[in-house]
Amino acid sequence: MRHPVFPRHEALYTVFVALFAAIVVISNLITIKLFRAPILGVALPCGILTYPFTFLIGDLVTEIYGPQRARFMVIIGVVISLASSLLLHLAIELPPHPGWASAYDSWGYATVDQYQHAVRSVFGMNVIAVGASLLAYFVSLYLDIAIYHGIRKITGEKALWLRNNVSTLVSQLIDTAIISYLLLYWGMGIDTWIVVEVAVASYVYKAAFALIDTPFLYAAVAAMKRLGGLSINSLEGSVGEEIPQEEAVVSA
Repeated sequence: MRHPVFPRHEALYTVFVALFAAIVVISNLITIKLFRAPILGVALPCGILTYPFTFLIGDLVTEIYGPQRARFMVIIGVVISLASSLLLHLAIELPPHPGWASAYDSWGYATVDQYQHAVRSVFGMNVIAVGASLLAYFVSLYLDIAIYHGIRKITGEKALWLRNNVSTLVSQLIDTAIISYLLLYWGMGIDTWIVVEVAVASYVYKAAFALIDTPFLYAAVAAMKRLGGLSINSLEGSVGEEIPQEEAVVSA
């Protein structure tokens, strides 16, 4: 017998929250490395490969579910990021087993201490790095949601491209400024001009992503309305009508 578990729109919201949190955690792990951009050869943090997707998901959730659900999603991301940072710190500080080196000697490390140093250098983000990442993430995404929702109050369901691009461009500028100063300059001690180069290049790439993702946001909103069976009422921060029973996610 098949029993309804929860409405389809709630299942989709759960997927968005899980995907959002996963992207945040992955971005925090990889952003510590700088890579040479394929265009102009400037230095960019690896987090730029994934982090802009949080703004796309944030705009989509704000559009469909409203600002309250979007802000809750951001808070979930903060909690999971903190939890992952604490667990990584615990894993680093646990005493390594002597057999660790012999088990993975093909990686080129001869002693347990070398392996421990390698793990610490990759995953050992200090308090400043973690704080900078979370502060930039929290402030910029809350600002993104506020601007997006504010524009939607004026335009209604029209001009999706306007609220998507304006909210993302402004909030990404704040995000870039915070992360560049606190993480790269203050936390990592990178040279000032390199920080400026990274900040400018990062924002240019983020701005390009914001412009490119607009058609995908239109497609995602249309798909949500069709697949979720939603009556959108995001100005009130909720879904307007209940999903018919037959459209609920079911389990055996």
